[in-house]
Amino acid sequence: MRPWCLVSLITIAVVLVAPPLRNTQLKSELSQLHAQHVDVLQNQENLKETINCYDQQYSTYERTLQRITDLEKELSVANNQYAHYKELEQLQDTVHTENLYQELVGSPGGLSMLYQQPLSTNKD
Repeated sequence: MRPWCLVSLITIAVVLVAPPLRNTQLKSELSQLHAQHVDVLQNQENLKETINCYDQQYSTYERTLQRITDLEKELSVANNQYAHYKELEQLQDTVHTENLYQELVGSPGGLSMLYQQPLSTNKD
C-alpha cells in the first residue's frame, strides 16, 4: 500500500467515526441547554409572581397611607369642632350665669336676700 493511501484511509476512518462522537456530544450539550432553558423559564415565572406580589403589597400600602391621611384630616376636623363646641358651651355657661346674676340683682330684695338666706347643703 502506498503511504498516501494509508493517510487517506485514516482520514476516512476518523471522519466516519467522528460524527457519531460529535453527535453524542452535541446531543448532550443540547440536553444541558434545554434543562438550563427550562430552569430560566421557571425562574422567570417565579420572578413575575414575586413582582406581582410586591406590586399588590405596594398598592395596599399606598391605599393604607391614603386612608391614614384621610383619617388624620377627619380627626383634625373633629378636634376643631369639639374645641368650638366646648368654647360655645363655656360661652353659654357664662351667659347663663350672667343672666342668673342679673335676675337675682333685679329681683325685689336683690342681693340682700341672698345674704340673709343660709346656703343649702346636700347631704346624700
